[in-house]
Amino acid sequence: MKAFARADLLKAKLGSYRPLDKAVTASLHEELVVGGNGRTSRLLMNLELMKAGFPATVIEVAQRLDYYQALDKAHCSGDYSDFINLVVSAVEKSFATYWWALGVEADVAKYLEEMGYGA
Repeated sequence: MKAFARADLLKAKLGSYRPLDKAVTASLHEELVVGGNGRTSRLLMNLELMKAGFPATVIEVAQRLDYYQALDKAHCSGDYSDFINLVVSAVEKSFATYWWALGVEADVAKYLEEMGYGA
């Protein structure tokens, strides 16, 4: 029961369920509530992204320290912003090749900003 209460709190903190929010929620839920390992949480994150038509994304080894610091901050203080920003930047990087090939980088940046994901 405690795990469900924590998941509800996480949902409330993230607000609406846009595709990236779902991916972050799935990842954090596995890491923080279920106590799973990072690979499982990132698989769940990618499952939610791919269900919404996004490409699978990778949290690179170079981002590992940032990933664990953001995860720790989310767990200890309830501030999920660093974790969300880390996932959003990884997803944007996954799309970069497609945007370049289609020549739509500027259009995509504008759209992401309108959706609340931009800077």
